[in-house]
Amino acid sequence: MTQIDGEEISTMMQLRCVIYSKNPGDVVTIKHISDGKPQTVQIKLSAKEKDGLVTR
Repeated sequence: MTQIDGEEISTMMQLRCVIYSKNPGDVVTIKHISDGKPQTVQIKLSAKEKDGLVTR
């Protein structure tokens, strides 16, 4: 993954920041490299599923 909605993504922290700034139902444009070729796709975000883990 190289970009989300035009924002460069080079670290997991950048990815998290961009995704957390969006809402479920938002459509985002993702640019990525597949088989050495640049690709662009649009996806609709969904709500994060609860993982069932207990924290203390």
